[in-house]
Amino acid sequence: MSPSANLTPDVPCQPARVLIVDDERQNRQLLEAMLAPEGILTRAASTGEEALVMVGQQPPDLILLDIMMPGMDGYQVAAMLRGNLSTTSIPIIMVTALDDRSARMRGLNVGAEDFLTKPVDRAELCARVKNLLRLKAYGDHYDKYSRTLEREVVSRTEDLARQAQQAAVLTEQIVELQLLTERLSHATAVARVGVWEWDLASNGFTWDATMFDIYGLPSAVSIPYQEWAARVFPEDLPAVEAALQRTIDEKGQGSAEYRIILPDGSLRMVSAVEMAVLDERGGVSRVIGVDMDVTKATSAKTA
Repeated sequence: MSPSANLTPDVPCQPARVLIVDDERQNRQLLEAMLAPEGILTRAASTGEEALVMVGQQPPDLILLDIMMPGMDGYQVAAMLRGNLSTTSIPIIMVTALDDRSARMRGLNVGAEDFLTKPVDRAELCARVKNLLRLKAYGDHYDKYSRTLEREVVSRTEDLARQAQQAAVLTEQIVELQLLTERLSHATAVARVGVWEWDLASNGFTWDATMFDIYGLPSAVSIPYQEWAARVFPEDLPAVEAALQRTIDEKGQGSAEYRIILPDGSLRMVSAVEMAVLDERGGVSRVIGVDMDVTKATSAKTA
């Protein structure tokens, strides 16, 4: 892969694969039936031990994991997956009838990204699965691209050492190395995916350069919440703020699509995915997320 390769997240050629782990056959069948209309491929395991074997043979894109199972329970399965470098990035949604804070905190501590309470609502299930799959796709893409660029930087550096006696070639290689480093720092900008963080204590946003570009604003140290809210199209703001509040209340993740107002008065459509970050006491201290400019895609669908 060369540095000039496509920087946008890869679109899988195959449907997403979800592993359902539950000791009750009826529960497994119900989740499979709920996900089938979304084009998601499912496999099922009835025990934690069986699930670990199946993950080792063919890692899924996401795991729906029951907590209360005989033998190895969901907490133990999640801990073992997070302790293995090859499986640590697989998103886990714990599905449980335990609707209490201690159960959720224990699940978060062993590495679960989200929770669903039985009986499971199909719309909520599909939305949470899709959002986590989308976040994983972004993460996998940038990890892959960063590793590729890092390998090329190492390779170019070794070449420079071997050519130390050739001044003209050395100068040319140094220039290429600088360009390669710049490509790495601007990868998210090219992909038009901005990264942001909302600190609840200061009520301010920290944006990367792509976020300022999407909003058409000059770079700054931080963006106060009210200044960001003023940039959201007034009719869309209540739904966006409600989605952020649900993310905080549920200590999970969410998403929203909304319009923003650029400095010249024109509108732009963005798609946002966010996730709550907990502090040591289990409270939400920050919300992190990504915004993607989907204006062209939205316009094409409308046309």
